[in-house]
Amino acid sequence: VFLIFEVKMELLRENYIVQKENGLYSVTTKNEGASHIYWSQSPSGFTDDNDLGEFEGEIKFKDPAQGVRLYFHIICGNKYYVAALRSVEAGGMVNLRDLGGYNTADGESFVKYGLLFRGDMLKLCGEENMHKLEALKLKSVVDFRSEGNIARWKDYDPPVYGASYELLSVYNDESYEFDVTDKISEGREAARAAYNII
Repeated sequence: VFLIFEVKMELLRENYIVQKENGLYSVTTKNEGASHIYWSQSPSGFTDDNDLGEFEGEIKFKDPAQGVRLYFHIICGNKYYVAALRSVEAGGMVNLRDLGGYNTADGESFVKYGLLFRGDMLKLCGEENMHKLEALKLKSVVDFRSEGNIARWKDYDPPVYGASYELLSVYNDESYEFDVTDKISEGREAARAAYNII
């Protein structure tokens, strides 16, 4: 599911933080004890063939599969984690992020990677990079922008193959911000509709 927002989101940090610079990954954690890490192109599984080794605190390694989105499967003690880069590279979309890895409100679980993304306008991706969005295997695109905001950009975002599109506006056309006063009931209905889609 892909959510299009116009506001910043503040969320809790995940257990493992993945960063990448100049083709070199680093994975850090504050978890105590040894962690064993594997890589995969899927957030839901891995094989022993893609073993990156054991570490405590931090591990650095070269990109094992350039040009594809990677997920890291980590075992620490009797717990299993999945981690990935927060940002997703897709052309001019500088604000495309995977929302996986954040703790739930009760602190007992976390959002699964590869299931929920947030980003800016799809058109910023560019047609030549749409395959990168399609590789995420999105099922739904939920757009929270106002119809007026979309119209200001003169055309709608391009469709993502295999994904439905839902416009569930929660923004005020005059202020371009999330409207928590005049249209709060519409905003709640949009949030409920988005939850049902997800």
